[in-house]
Amino acid sequence: MKMYIPFGDWSNDGHGRYEKVLVDAPSLEHVKAAQDKILEKYGKKFFEHYAQEYEEPHLTELNWQALIDTNYPIDRFIEYEDCCDWVGMTSLEEVLAEDPNPYVGIEFIIDSFIWLHNAFGADIKRLDDKEDIPMLCNWSCWGFKTVGYGCFYG
Repeated sequence: MKMYIPFGDWSNDGHGRYEKVLVDAPSLEHVKAAQDKILEKYGKKFFEHYAQEYEEPHLTELNWQALIDTNYPIDRFIEYEDCCDWVGMTSLEEVLAEDPNPYVGIEFIIDSFIWLHNAFGADIKRLDDKEDIPMLCNWSCWGFKTVGYGCFYG
C-alpha cells in the first residue's frame, strides 16, 4: 500500500511546516503493528521526544539506544547528518561520546524513523514522491505516532 508518512507539523497546529515521504508498505495496520512493538519495548512515550520539541531537533538517550540496538549504520548517520563533521566516526556510540546530545536534521529523522520501524517488521520502502496517496498519521491511522516537529524553525 502506498502512503505518505509526515515529519513535522502535518496537522498545522504549530509552525505548520513538515515534509511528507512517500512509502510503500504491506498495510497501515502492518506499519502500526511494528510501531506498537517499538513502543512495547521502549515505552509508550518513546516517540514523544524524537525531535519533537519546537526548534529542538534532538533524540533522547533511549531513542539513540534503540538505534544502537537495531544496528543503525554509522555510514547512514554520517550521510544524513550535515550539522557536524562526523567523518571518521565508527559507531553511534562514538558520536554520542563526542556529543551526547547532537542536533539532528530532518533527513536523519526520516531515515532513522523508517529504519526503526523496519527493524520491528514494518517492511517500509521509500518511494519517489507522487500525489493522491494517503498520509500515514494519527488522522488516517488512529494512534500512529509521528516525529520531527523540532527540526523546523519558524
